[in-house]
Amino acid sequence: MDLQQGAAGAVTPHSRDLDPLELAAASIGASDGAEALASRNGLLGTLRRLFAIGLPAPLSNPQLEAIRRLAIVARAGKAAAVRIEVNGAIAAGLTRTKVREVLRLHAPARHGNGAA
Repeated sequence: MDLQQGAAGAVTPHSRDLDPLELAAASIGASDGAEALASRNGLLGTLRRLFAIGLPAPLSNPQLEAIRRLAIVARAGKAAAVRIEVNGAIAAGLTRTKVREVLRLHAPARHGNGAA
């Protein structure tokens, strides 16, 4: 992963294919857990509201929300969920290049593949 030093000294991912706002959306997604994708509707949604179990609010921009969701599932590494979110990201208007970049930045490191 390419990294650059942020203004406050924090190390942030660097990308030629994602603009700073898109990188920020991906970083938000990377810090959200998989429960952030849970439904806000139905019985589970009602129970969450009843017991004040908060979920992160979706981003208002559909493309940025698609990037956030993609980063969440990319970190989890579940192939079926990644495919669903890739399709959603493309439907939201993201290019395949941007989708690949989010996956590259946030996919879990592969261990035991012989690489050092």
